Amino acid sequence: MANSHAAKLAVLIDADNAQPATIDGLLAEVARYGTAHVKRAYGDWTCTNLCAAGRNSY
Repeated sequence: MANSHAAKLAVLIDADNAQPATIDGLLAEVARYGTAHVKRAYGDWTCTNLCAAGRNSY
């Protein structure tokens, strides 16, 4: 859907429960329907499993 009338989409991710390996496929699927203008990952960034990811990728 790469045209001037493409839908503007928001992607909100539950980082506490989402698998990092799925992000490429997820964004590819979103691109089929429009453009992801807002991308946010929500989670408890104070715990050890998200702290490292927060510094490196978001």
